[in-house]
Amino acid sequence: MWTVLAHPSRRGADDVYNAVLDQVAERLPCRGTVVLTADRGVAATPLLEHLTEWGWPWRRRINGSFWSDRDGIRQGTVNRMPLAPGKALFWPHVYMTKQAYGPVHLALGRPIGRQAYWCVVSDEPTESKTFEEYGRRVDIEANFLDDQANGVQLESSLLRSANAWEHRCGVLAITTLYLVAQGTAVVTQGTRRWVDSHGFGGQSSLKIGWNWVKRALSKGYELSTCVYISPEADPVPAMASKIQHQKPSQLFFAGEVQDAVA
Repeated sequence: MWTVLAHPSRRGADDVYNAVLDQVAERLPCRGTVVLTADRGVAATPLLEHLTEWGWPWRRRINGSFWSDRDGIRQGTVNRMPLAPGKALFWPHVYMTKQAYGPVHLALGRPIGRQAYWCVVSDEPTESKTFEEYGRRVDIEANFLDDQANGVQLESSLLRSANAWEHRCGVLAITTLYLVAQGTAVVTQGTRRWVDSHGFGGQSSLKIGWNWVKRALSKGYELSTCVYISPEADPVPAMASKIQHQKPSQLFFAGEVQDAVA
């Protein structure tokens, strides 16, 4: 679902977000659990209240400048909490912002080798797994790349009409579904190397599907006529590079976790 606004800012009004979420909720299957992950740009408390109405749990990253209250004591901004590199804090029943929104649950971590904190707020009790749950949101970055330099070059369209963008997004949604289905079919059939010369999954499913369509049209191959995306895990997960993949994985947090659960 999407909506296009003629707007000077990247962030819209709360009622715009809520209206899109209402449309999403009407189209989701009844079974399954919906967990919404949101970046720091979506920081409105009315949105969180709307999620509660739908019964959706959420994980939302916040800026370090957010204020927090715990046990009736103003703790100050999140980024001023003392935390050693590789350590994490998990606080229940915290009230966020100067408007004291809550209670919510805070997961605060400081990755090794980085100055910036990871601050994730949840409507459910937090633990180390909370960072992993929020981290799944990063998967959408690959879709942004397909929409831009790696794929359809949206930023080069130079459209200025919100109505034209609405229609373009509709075409893009259908195209994305078709190409991703083609790409997953290629992987399932074991012909990925024909269109992904890297051989280690350096391309997205959309890019694989795109290359396959071009190859099929030039070589006379058959295209898949079934738009089906398997729920199974990718048999050949994508890697940034072989060198990066061969490096030992670095733990997000080392040592003991400072558990501040009351």
